[in-house]
Amino acid sequence: GVTVASTLKEFSSMTTLTEQTNDHLNEQDMIASLLNDYQAIIAQLYTDLAFANDQSDVATNNFLIDLVFQYEKTVWMLKALLVK
Repeated sequence: GVTVASTLKEFSSMTTLTEQTNDHLNEQDMIASLLNDYQAIIAQLYTDLAFANDQSDVATNNFLIDLVFQYEKTVWMLKALLVK
């Protein structure tokens, strides 16, 4: 009974990420930008996890937990690259 987004325009209007406008970034700035995006995605996943839990939606909750693990691993790797 819920209408979902189905076009790029709809998805673009719903996103919390912003597109990088400077296409001449050095590698450290690119990594930092990716890191910020991944951290924003993780924050949204935790919000979604809470909602799925409130709805007693175990399958979605498990799916989101798996995504959090994958994204947090990538964040760890991006942070390691920034230390160099």
